[in-house]
Amino acid sequence: MQLPIPRSVSIMLLTVGLLVSTSVSATYTFTDLNLFSRNESYPPILAVNNARQVLMEEHSRTRLLDFTQDNSFDVWDTDIVSFNDVNQLVGSLRDSNSNQQAALWHSTSKGLSAPIILGFPATAHNNSQAVGINNVDQVIGYIFSSDNAAHNAVRWDKEIPTILDSLAVSFNHNGVRDVNDNGVVVGTSIAEDGSQHAVLWNGKEITDLSPDGNFSEASQINNAGLVVGGSYSNDLNEMHATLWNGSTQMDLGALSGYFSFASSINNANEIVGFYETRNSDAITGSTLYDRRAALWNGANAFDLNTLLAPGVQSEGWVLNTATSINDEGWIVGESYNAITDTYSAYLLTPVPLPASAWMFISAIVGFIGFARNRKK
Repeated sequence: MQLPIPRSVSIMLLTVGLLVSTSVSATYTFTDLNLFSRNESYPPILAVNNARQVLMEEHSRTRLLDFTQDNSFDVWDTDIVSFNDVNQLVGSLRDSNSNQQAALWHSTSKGLSAPIILGFPATAHNNSQAVGINNVDQVIGYIFSSDNAAHNAVRWDKEIPTILDSLAVSFNHNGVRDVNDNGVVVGTSIAEDGSQHAVLWNGKEITDLSPDGNFSEASQINNAGLVVGGSYSNDLNEMHATLWNGSTQMDLGALSGYFSFASSINNANEIVGFYETRNSDAITGSTLYDRRAALWNGANAFDLNTLLAPGVQSEGWVLNTATSINDEGWIVGESYNAITDTYSAYLLTPVPLPASAWMFISAIVGFIGFARNRKK
């Protein structure tokens, strides 16, 4: 039998909520990752992993920033686009014949190891690119001919490749985005009618996540099999951030905007992305678009800009997108400074609950246990 919590304890719990809400001025700490020129527009953040590393790329330069070792290094003459939690990175490089080759590297405190070139299936393809890797030596990417006439999505299992099925029978045009630690791959596939669908591959077999025919895209999958991305609404003809749980599709909405997209989901089921508003200029009448970083946590949706300390916004910072979130809740994305009129990249880290609040909560939890024991 579940005993009710005494009224005195309920009042104390309310006090805890007030204590926490008033003593924490921001939910996240903001760090400007100004690693490259501030005069460049939108240095794209690629990812933050569970090893507290950030991978970011700007033009032909890629940097791995390691917050556990206070270390970072640039990677030249490679196209590294993804990494995992166990010091492996993937991308592509050019061989002596100028063919693009999918490759895997290991990172150390001194830099990258020699690349491991990933193989081809028994086809006429002579180019390849890796775009993602999980923590169990499974890599996803593409193989294609020099003229791009043949283009297939592939998953390498310990360097052994398998071509993934397509929705269309007459041609194969897939876009892979992510692979979880169970080997399940998500991305997009073009159907026979030319429409793009969010899809999932379990092994090489494909599952259409949007069989209703609406344009959709899957961006990431967590280890529980939850998939995020975006899909168009039949009623509004607008793309909204979307969560797929098996065959169930959930519209996450667009906050106060008309457009949204979910870029990343962690293993705590926290989702980040962005939403966009559309307004008319009062003088010119032209349409103004404003993109803001967003967080979906359970049934709640937040503009990440509202979860920062006031000083961050007074310094001119606006968070435009959120592209990746790790299991600790670290978030990376793209930002803009209205004062300096420059773009940059940022890192958000959750603000820890004050020690005094934790002590108070612990005391209350102990009191609840004591009160319930007395009732037995």
